[in-house]
Parts: sequence; C-alpha cells; structure tokens
Amino acid sequence: TLRYLDQCLSESCTSDFRLTAFYAIFDQNKRLLHFASAGHLPMLVYRPSLGQIFLLNTSGAPLGRMSATDEPASNRFAPNLSTIESEKVALHQNDLLVLYSDGVLSARNAAGEYFGRQRLVDFIMQHGELSPTEFLVELRNLLQQFTGGQITHDDITVITLKNVLRNLDKPHSEAVACELADKFMTTGQEQAILSVLRENPQAGVDEIIEHLDEDIFYALTRERIEQYLNQNGRWLQPWPTRNGKTDKAPAKSGNGVAPVVPVEAESQKFQEDLLAAFPLRKLLHKRYSCNGATPEFAQALQHYHDGDYGQALHVMAPLQSSIKNSATMHCFFGNLHLLSGKKAPAQQEYLAALNLDQRCAHAWLALSYVALADEDYSMAIEYLATALRLDGNLADFQTFLQKLISAVERRENRVEWLL
Repeated sequence: TLRYLDQCLSESCTSDFRLTAFYAIFDQNKRLLHFASAGHLPMLVYRPSLGQIFLLNTSGAPLGRMSATDEPASNRFAPNLSTIESEKVALHQNDLLVLYSDGVLSARNAAGEYFGRQRLVDFIMQHGELSPTEFLVELRNLLQQFTGGQITHDDITVITLKNVLRNLDKPHSEAVACELADKFMTTGQEQAILSVLRENPQAGVDEIIEHLDEDIFYALTRERIEQYLNQNGRWLQPWPTRNGKTDKAPAKSGNGVAPVVPVEAESQKFQEDLLAAFPLRKLLHKRYSCNGATPEFAQALQHYHDGDYGQALHVMAPLQSSIKNSATMHCFFGNLHLLSGKKAPAQQEYLAALNLDQRCAHAWLALSYVALADEDYSMAIEYLATALRLDGNLADFQTFLQKLISAVERRENRVEWLL
C-alpha cells in the first residue's frame, strides 16, 4: 500500500515533496499487528502486564522521494532507506497501540518548551489502562493545558487501538515468532542509547555498545541496536550533519587569535542581517480591494497603497467590525500592524487568520517574521517550513529558509534531539 502510494505521489507531486506515513492492520483472528513505516517516528505499544512501552518502526524513506539520493546524508547509520519494509508483532490482551503525528511532540508551551516524547511516554505509563476514548480525552486535556490553548504550528493527531480480545489458549503459529519483546526495544532501553549519544553525538555503533551497561546490551543485542539506529537515525542527527555540512572554525586575525566580539553586539547584528534578508516586501506590500467600499474605507486603502500605514490603520481600525470575518481580513490588519511597527497586535491577527484557515500560507510566513524579530529562530524555521508545505510557489522564502537554517547552524552549533 505504501509503495503504491509513493509511486502515485512521486508521479503527481514536485521533486521536493516529502510525506511520512505509518500504516498498520490488526488481524483479530491471529492477534497480529502488521505495519510499515515511510520515514515516520516510531509508534508506541504499552504492555500493562510488563509495565513497559515498546517502540514500533521499520525501515523506509518518506513518500515521494524513494529514488532520491540525499537520504544517506541525512542518516549516517543507514546507507539506504529506499525500500519500505513491513513487520508484524503479536498483541496481548489489553495492549495499547498509540499512533501519533510529530505535531504532538513539537507542541510548545509559553516558555518555548517542546511537549516531547518523554511527556507522552510518562502519560501513557500513567493512563495506559484507560479505554481508548478516555485515554484520548485525557491526552487532549493535557496538551491543551501544556500549550495554554494556543494554536500549534503542526497538526496534532493521535489514534489509539486497545486489544480487548482475550489471549488465545494456543497462540497462532505465526504469532509465536512475533513476540514484541523479542523484536523491539522499550523506551527505557532507547533512553540508554540516547544517553550515550548525548555525551558522544558522533558515536558509531561500536562506541555506543562500548558505553552501554552489559545488562542492557545483552538484552538488546548488537543486531537490534543497529536496527534501531537504521530506522531512527534520521531523527537523531545534530543540526550540522543533517544537510551534510560541518561548522567552520571562527575566522582568525593576523596574530592567529579569533577576534573578540561583544556577545550582545554580535547577537544584534546576527538578527539584523536575517531581518534584512527576509523577503518582507513580497509578504506585506500587496494591493487590496474591497467590494462596496465606503468613502472612509476607500480613503484608508489609499493611505495603505501610498505607504502611510499609520494613517491607514487609524482610519481602518473603526471599520474592522463591518468587514466580513475571514483569514484575508485578519492578514490585512496584521500587515497594517506590522508595517506600523506594532508586532503584538499583528501576531494576534495572524493567529486569528489561522483559526479560520489553517492553510493560510500568508499567516504562517508573517508569523515566521514575528518569531524572527523575537529571536525565536526555531519557531521561525518551523513556521516557514509549514508555509512552504502549503504553497510550492514561494521560491524567495525557500531560499531564505535555507539561509536561516545555515546561519543558525553556524552560530549556535546546535544539537537538537527529538525525544
């Protein structure tokens, strides 16, 4: 199914199209879960009888790029992910399968912290014995509480399946060789591997094994560690290696010593250069018209087109309630606020636009500029990437996104983990 879908997408979409997917079928008669992954994050199975959570994944690149040649650069552990593989595991009575999109992990709170996989794992351990409906209600409440009810940059999707069928008196012959604990690692075992990688980001398989406790290594075996890294290595890469790039050493002066630049001044220049490079004119300087415009509205539009944004906002603000509520209307007023130097109300208008239309690329682009002005470069990158997924005709913004990512990599030498 995934191979056929990949073929269809490859034929009908642009060459840079990317889509991760996870596909699963539960055979109730055999108590077997068949599944395959196309570059997706591992799914989770909670087994209450063991009090453990297992990671389900298989090898496979994102859909739409199966013949692409850039995958090896993004995953040093797996030389070739071009083939989608299927797997199967036996589910016991009361096992809970949790399928989720990466928007769950990337949801952020007011402090900018990610929800992350560990919070999801902790939640499953605490609530995994609930019914699927009760589980989802509690998880939704937790996510709303964590994000403060604010709109997220990516979709949040969770699907749960609980096997309420009693175990067979005699397991099906296929299920005997598909025991979950024999084929996949637990989240606790994964944390042991990640602990090594945090201390040694460029560690290879041999180095990882060398640093693992003997009990963990013997429980996992080398084969399963390699399998895990092959399947998930693309999610574990530090920023400087995700695009096959390495950081350059700082330039040195004539005496061989790197020049000292005040941190505050350097940070300010870094931000100013990025703001200057942002294609703001293409975003904000648009011509608008309005059917049935009153003389006051026509006057306000003229001020806007003449570049007198403060006056346009002064005349237009009292008229906002008389304009049909739409994403375009909120983006227009967001533009006015932003052009008038009022960042906070501009942000509120763009968020209001997205509440009406999640596919409004203009709002995502504008929010990326606001995040850039706040020096929140991670969110600026995520907002830009979202806009580019929605609209493929944004070449200038695509170029800027690449510039922004490269600049952040060089400046911060960041290592990000999706946990």
